[in-house]
Amino acid sequence: MAKLDALVINNVKERLLTPRRLTEILQALIERQTKDLAVQGRCSALEAEVVTKNDKLNRLYRAIEDGIVELDNNLKERIRTLKSERVLNLRWDEFDRERGMLLLPDSKTGRKPVILSSAAIAVLEGIPRAGDYVISGLRPEKARREK
Repeated sequence: MAKLDALVINNVKERLLTPRRLTEILQALIERQTKDLAVQGRCSALEAEVVTKNDKLNRLYRAIEDGIVELDNNLKERIRTLKSERVLNLRWDEFDRERGMLLLPDSKTGRKPVILSSAAIAVLEGIPRAGDYVISGLRPEKARREK
């Protein structure tokens, strides 16, 4: 058995572990490590850029909400579209009659409360409940879509 082990070890040493082959293997590993470090550096830079962009976006939102920045027509139209989508996707389980508010879903911070006026509450109470959505589509279980 020792003779067979010696033969196998010698063959591996002579054919696989030659200096040239070991050099190629080590160079490939160094190149891979260099690429991995470059990818990690790029990911870190992109993550930092996302944080910076989110900060800038939040400052822009605050400036718009505070009336410091005027909205252009494209942004006004986009806001109108988003509001109409929010209304069309409003579900009855998001309407809290007792507290006079909507609890809108918000993926980042949980449910967003929106206080309703008495007129808005009266409008919602006047709508017949035909399904899950306040404004149902052709099928009550589906929201209506804007045309």
